Amino acid sequence: MRKCIAITKDIDWTKIKNSRAIFTVLLVISLFSSSVNAIDHHSNADNEKEIARQWLEKNQKPPTELPLMKALLSLHYQPSSTLLPFRSNELANSKRRIIISLMIIQCTDNPQFSYCDGATLENELVKLNPKNLFPYLLLFNHYVEKGDVNQALTSLKKGLLATEVNDYYFEKVMYLRSKLANLGIGGKEANLLAEEFSGNSLGKIYIKIMPTCAEHSKTSTEWRSVCLKLSDRLEEGKTFLANVVGAALRRDVLKAASADETKLKEALARRVFYNSFREKARVKFPCSTCW
Repeated sequence: MRKCIAITKDIDWTKIKNSRAIFTVLLVISLFSSSVNAIDHHSNADNEKEIARQWLEKNQKPPTELPLMKALLSLHYQPSSTLLPFRSNELANSKRRIIISLMIIQCTDNPQFSYCDGATLENELVKLNPKNLFPYLLLFNHYVEKGDVNQALTSLKKGLLATEVNDYYFEKVMYLRSKLANLGIGGKEANLLAEEFSGNSLGKIYIKIMPTCAEHSKTSTEWRSVCLKLSDRLEEGKTFLANVVGAALRRDVLKAASADETKLKEALARRVFYNSFREKARVKFPCSTCW
């Protein structure tokens, strides 16, 4: 630990400390500030989950009513059930793109649905949200899964031209908090449930990128350059998860490419920095699902 601290002293943290990563953490903390001591209320949270589950069962039809709410709860409680009824071109773009992203995420574990074939959903999401890096990451994962690494790299390079990094997490959280209030669920319970229903396996999406980048960075300078740029962009993302993955990606790529010791130590220190910040926040604001 002392060695890591010594390393950090030699690094200019201005970029990191002034980045949106810290703003993201503060936003997460403020969002869940009412959740302090929430771990002591697991029984209440379980009751609230049951209310939400029962609401979903009683309100399956018509799907056009609150489709985003139902899609989020359905993916959580019924992950092997189709999300197609909740998809509608009449929805606002902000809701359509979230539902499509949920369908793509569902397909990673349940590829039996017809809408999982090909890259139709991924390409549609790119068209709906072309200035956002996240849809391109979903497209990247699709091509990696199919073994088409050239198309995967092309998708990644196009995504790096996007101006924002938004995995829709906060949009889902804020939307759900307002809708859960209509079920009589508010305060810390609403915060906890909104966070849990909004995660939707985001970690799997980000983590899939890392081994592919590390593997191809060993032999390709182009892959190494693109993946290091991706690392920087993820550290600018709206969620702490994206920030941490960005730092970890830099570490793995540099390690795989046998970079010089100085750069590798810097990458390791950046990862330690984010992890340390996360752990301190976790202790101060205990929440079993926030971190």
